[in-house]
Amino acid sequence: MATRDKILSLLEEHKNSYVSGVEIAEKLGLSRNAIWKAIEELRKSGYKIDAVTRRGYCLTECPDYLTEEGVRKNVIFPIEFYDEIGSTNVRAKELAIAGASSPTVVLAASQNSGNGSRNHSFYSPKGGIYLSLLLRPDEHFPEEVLSNPQEMKKLAGEAAVSAVRDVCGLELSYEKNDLYLGEKKVGGILTEAGKEYESDYIQWVVIGIGLNVRIRQEDFPEEIRERAGSLMTVKEDKGAAPADQEAPPYKESEPVMNRLASALILNLLQ
Repeated sequence: MATRDKILSLLEEHKNSYVSGVEIAEKLGLSRNAIWKAIEELRKSGYKIDAVTRRGYCLTECPDYLTEEGVRKNVIFPIEFYDEIGSTNVRAKELAIAGASSPTVVLAASQNSGNGSRNHSFYSPKGGIYLSLLLRPDEHFPEEVLSNPQEMKKLAGEAAVSAVRDVCGLELSYEKNDLYLGEKKVGGILTEAGKEYESDYIQWVVIGIGLNVRIRQEDFPEEIRERAGSLMTVKEDKGAAPADQEAPPYKESEPVMNRLASALILNLLQ
């Protein structure tokens, strides 16, 4: 883990409280100069960190970025995290063929070759959550369940609906491979599998979910701008329905990326 990530993790544990430079140095085995450089890096990335002589450093505000540490706090399963990747599904399939354990998660803040169903491209800039879950047949996910594409799509759709409802207080709907908020498509689902050629036995399944969270409407490519949307545009979307239950109201200023990614993963594995 990089120095800045170690310091960020410690400051997040004590958010809105001061942590002395001496304590940071002793806990992380860092020099004061290394700490100062890392703090400056974090500030340049949008983190608001106060520094007071003889009190130390205090993290007061976090930008809403998808981060490895932010998700690892909540998920105990193996995670490969990328700031950018070609495709999380492609990487998950590579891991499956290489013998990776189940469950394994591939998570990215952006994709440059994101795929949807039937090899359609999937626009995947920063501001979204892109994850793929590798599963193998076991007691929790028997082969007869993993071999049913409709069950896998249903699992992914319901996981997304529940996560967005619990974290954002918004009600998604899903149809086939698409996730909708009102009339806007805000995400997609892609399920893929590997099986033995002669027996058709399912060896592994990869469930991919892409969810638009903080993508400005004007940033979508022109050819999909009319039908695409993201959760951050909900205030302007008259068709977006709030969840029919008590849930935290979604505020654009609140960080939700890590909580939402964690909820998606945990819901898929329930």
